[in-house]
Amino acid sequence: MEEIKSTPQSRPTLRGRRRSSVFDVPKKIYWPPRAVMLASLLLGIASAAGLHGYYSSLDGTRVGGPSEQQWPLRFGTLFVLVSQLSLVFSMRIAYQQWLWRELKTTTASFGCIDAAFSCTSDPWAFANWEMWKKVKVASVLALASWSVGPHHLPE
Repeated sequence: MEEIKSTPQSRPTLRGRRRSSVFDVPKKIYWPPRAVMLASLLLGIASAAGLHGYYSSLDGTRVGGPSEQQWPLRFGTLFVLVSQLSLVFSMRIAYQQWLWRELKTTTASFGCIDAAFSCTSDPWAFANWEMWKKVKVASVLALASWSVGPHHLPE
């Protein structure tokens, strides 16, 4: 009878089949978060380009009175808000996806995991040095999310 050697990559059961593990990478890509992330990124870029085009079209026009000036400012504020919210939303999805990817391959303490998941809403979570050592790219993404804008987005 042939001897079956067990390695960390393949742990056979009694029948020689490979046991599934939490760390197995799925063969199929789960697209909904990636599609929402890409759509949000494109919306943010489009609204930023729209803001630039809108303000370029207003350049050189005469302002009649205070009420006529308010509406262009309101539309510009709307463009900025949509751009900022969609870009931050896209960054948050990228952050969560990357964080799960890094945590699948890294061993970390509960404090590190807690800080990693709360750093997009709590700036004190960045004080956890283990988080910076274990999940570097995710930490930089969270920091970039804080630098862009609104911190009142739902998790």
